[in-house]
Amino acid sequence: MRYGYKREERYELRYISKKDGKEKSCYPKSKEKRDEQMAIAKEQGITVLYCKKLYPFSTNKNQHNFELVKNKCFNLMYDMTEGDAPYDEAEYDRLHALAEKAMGYSCYPLPVAWVPWEEHEEMKEISMMAREMRAETCIEHGRYDLLQYC
Repeated sequence: MRYGYKREERYELRYISKKDGKEKSCYPKSKEKRDEQMAIAKEQGITVLYCKKLYPFSTNKNQHNFELVKNKCFNLMYDMTEGDAPYDEAEYDRLHALAEKAMGYSCYPLPVAWVPWEEHEEMKEISMMAREMRAETCIEHGRYDLLQYC
């Protein structure tokens, strides 16, 4: 880390508005701002539901990975419904849930999405699945020279 360089941090502060009683969020961009917002909420008697740290995820670099996983899942589900692959309801449901997650993540803002740790880990896992799919396909077809690009 460079001297004097402060890495950007973001938080999601979820609270219940006193005006209309609806859940709202604010996104402080430093620990100091977060602490300031928490103090203001406490002072004004605002109910804070949670405060989560957000982590950057490069959606720009991983958009195609989410699309690949989504397409692969939908293709396998189609094969199951058409009888080209054995139908397994549990596997079908798992594929459907995975495709829904991948489709949802592919809609996140570009180039970087700020997400909670649990989502960040899930996004990394789905992205890694896509890389493994590509690597397996390269190995299957004997294209070891292309493995470096997976």
